[in-house]
Amino acid sequence: MRRQGTKALVFIFLTGGVLSHAQNLVQNGDFEAPGFSTPPYYRYLTGTNSNSVTAWTVIDDGVGEPAYYSKLPDYPDHTHHGLYGFALNQGSRIRTDFPTFTNARYQLSFWTHVSDCSNCLLPKPLQVKAAGLTVSVPPLIGWHSWTFEFDSKESNPSATLEFFEQSGAGDFTGYGLDDVAIAKVGPPRLSVETYPILRLDGIVGGSYRVEATEALTGSNQWKLISEIVFNRVSYEFIDLEARQSPGRFYRAIQLR
Repeated sequence: MRRQGTKALVFIFLTGGVLSHAQNLVQNGDFEAPGFSTPPYYRYLTGTNSNSVTAWTVIDDGVGEPAYYSKLPDYPDHTHHGLYGFALNQGSRIRTDFPTFTNARYQLSFWTHVSDCSNCLLPKPLQVKAAGLTVSVPPLIGWHSWTFEFDSKESNPSATLEFFEQSGAGDFTGYGLDDVAIAKVGPPRLSVETYPILRLDGIVGGSYRVEATEALTGSNQWKLISEIVFNRVSYEFIDLEARQSPGRFYRAIQLR
């Protein structure tokens, strides 16, 4: 073997904010409060009951069946997670508020359900508003998850989040709604990691053993990191294990 050497390879990783453990800015987004324990296992949300679901307000158009709050096991089409869910019927709105900050980015997520029962009519797209965001989601049968990102242009301790079922008169149209969340998206994180690239010059057809150690001492503990059979006169590979070490020394031994 004629020569061996090392050089560095730099990996740059750019990742966005992690939302899995971010604070949900929507109070009672899973509709589990206040709950109830006596039948019937639904509650129409009109009149004095329009504010009975904690942190939410329902606005009903007074036509057809109003929106209602429901409990498992009787209404699985309205509950995606937990015991309670919400049925947003034609012409109804449900809204709450959440805080925003100037020039911040947020992620809105929620689940909807549209029934395919024999008496059900397909509703119009569900209109969703959150601070500066306005979107409509299509009436897909079954449970579906939706996620949108938006930017806030101002600080507002009570920005509005609203869901509006736009269908007109007529019963048996609507959406099940559950697991509503808004989280602030963190800034991108930049990290740099450096790995050594080992270059070996050898004989075509030759076999070599590459070893590494953390320190050069009288009792070196050499560790095998690769065995290479040359099919060309020069060979390079990256030692990915080196990121776990403060420093490494290498040697190459010709086997044949």
